Amino acid sequence: MTGWIKMGTGLASHGKVKALRRALKGDRLKVIGGLWAVWCIFDEHSAAGRLDGYTLDDMDEEIGWKGFSAAMRDIGWLIETDEGLEAPDYEEHNGPNAKRRALDASRKGKSRAKPDAEPDEDHPPDPHKQRTESGQVSASNADNLRNREEKRREEEKNKDISSAEPTPPGFGEGTDKPRPSIPCPYDAIVALYHGALPSLPRVLLMPTTRQRALRKVWGWVLSSTKGDGTRRATTADEALQWMLAYFVRASENDFLMGRSGRSAEHANWTPDLDFLLTDKGMKHVIEKTQEAA
Repeated sequence: MTGWIKMGTGLASHGKVKALRRALKGDRLKVIGGLWAVWCIFDEHSAAGRLDGYTLDDMDEEIGWKGFSAAMRDIGWLIETDEGLEAPDYEEHNGPNAKRRALDASRKGKSRAKPDAEPDEDHPPDPHKQRTESGQVSASNADNLRNREEKRREEEKNKDISSAEPTPPGFGEGTDKPRPSIPCPYDAIVALYHGALPSLPRVLLMPTTRQRALRKVWGWVLSSTKGDGTRRATTADEALQWMLAYFVRASENDFLMGRSGRSAEHANWTPDLDFLLTDKGMKHVIEKTQEAA
């Protein structure tokens, strides 16, 4: 249990809160209270934003509001999986890491707002930190601030580029390999999916959960080996070629494409990009072919 949740002052006027109010026909403060209750349960029982074993009905029962969890799922603030429930971007907004970032930002803001200390004989003033008589930051100090900000942005950019997820459980070799530094080309992968599987549902949106799934598969393709021991891909072009071949394999799968007999449970079921990006979907496509994928 971390005991810390970040709820910004703009939450009450957030567009998704308004969508929740319309869907639930609830008072604004009551909706915010429902969100607080849900996030408290994640904070109490989850270390990384996952509640294994929970269903939407379980969550509704805990907070005492039937239909609230489904409404959160519909706006993208709650993810329903086979294993349980997930809170998107949980560690960015909740838990000790988020608290530390918020406190650090607050301390830095206060530090920047404090006037420079008076110089003395033992501690002469740093010319790079002096301010002008009007209270403005000197040109050299401004340059330093800009350089630090540019460095921070570059580090954040590199962090995003290298954020491909590790190998999905059960897939090939190379789970201990470093994550690739090649950014995931979302649009190019979606275009390959549309070209190879034109009869499947089209991708119209790119929510956070879908981006995360694409990065996970992209990272696995670039950091794993086939059953015959050869690398799947070492460059972006090779990885895209693998993705195209993967979608083509899916198009040749009689069960997925509805060309073979199905049980009543799957009679009207149609796979989509999200399914093909899951462990279950990848196992179904890759393990149904004899040639190393």
